[in-house]
Amino acid sequence: MELDRKFWLGKKVLITGHTGFKGGWLSIMLKTLGAELYGISLPSDDDNLLYNTATSKIKYRKEIFCDVADSAIIEHALTDMKPEIVFHLAAQPLVRESYHSPLNTFTTNTMGTLNVLEAGRKIDSLKAFIIITTDKVYRNDEEIWPLRENEQLGAADPYSSSKACAELICSSYYKSFFKKNNVGISTVRAGNVIGGGDWAKDRLIPDFLKSASSNASFSVRMPNAVRPWQHVLEPLFGYVTLAQNLFERPNLFSEAYNFGPDEGNTIRVSELLTILGSEIPSAAWEYTKADLPEAMTLKLDSTRAKRKLGWYPKLNIIDAVKLIAKWHNEYSKGADMLDITIEQVEDYLNDT
Repeated sequence: MELDRKFWLGKKVLITGHTGFKGGWLSIMLKTLGAELYGISLPSDDDNLLYNTATSKIKYRKEIFCDVADSAIIEHALTDMKPEIVFHLAAQPLVRESYHSPLNTFTTNTMGTLNVLEAGRKIDSLKAFIIITTDKVYRNDEEIWPLRENEQLGAADPYSSSKACAELICSSYYKSFFKKNNVGISTVRAGNVIGGGDWAKDRLIPDFLKSASSNASFSVRMPNAVRPWQHVLEPLFGYVTLAQNLFERPNLFSEAYNFGPDEGNTIRVSELLTILGSEIPSAAWEYTKADLPEAMTLKLDSTRAKRKLGWYPKLNIIDAVKLIAKWHNEYSKGADMLDITIEQVEDYLNDT
């Protein structure tokens, strides 16, 4: 994997959803590389551990707290910021929440993406656009083989469907508007990302950590479900590598990419819990029957990213869990979490 650090020095980069878990880690990675950062997000809430303890200390050139569904504010923001590269992560990211709030999910994930694209096509500064969707955009018929980028889109739940809609919008905008202006656009579909600072509801690692800190048990809906687990640094490094290539050769790299772990790290929920328990004791779980439909097996084929970008996952699942354990152990000691996060980013970048 080749990343030109000099490329990122002074680059004007906008991250939507910068107060979120992945947006926070991406902000710190890009700041480490020397980029000039801008952010657009909803205000951070009390559950946003990473932003409140680390990312908020970064010196963004400008932060705007708003809803990406507000087209007028988004257009004004991009016109004012004039970014060269946009990473669009702002989303309603939870499958279960999408069943309770489908309208908000589609408005945020589909129309929000459309608003950012529409605003982006009106500014001359933009050269590369990365839209983060999800590994769940595929119509998953529980195949045993890993899903490739050319598999049919169209998952059933509102969250996954809203992201599949965003994929179609991105493809249309690239072919209709951005291609002729040599602006690169890619959608990226990562596996189940894990890492320090994630405190969101209805996610396995946060539930495990909360249980460990309170010595209480927590519920697991699908212990035998197979998921493509990976540390958050893995796909983010792929996004950054892709953005650099899109900037320099947009027509060659403008397509969808999977960023997932190798086969050995696509494991059952129960197996991940066992590995977590070896690093962070005192967390117990109990089986609770799933009340909403979820896929039992999900695997990703990342051949395209490996072949075209030279991207390969570096961390196995045990490495990932050790990084999470260290992050949260340092947090419990009252350490400076921006320093700890930067240290983990630097260690990862220096090993590429």
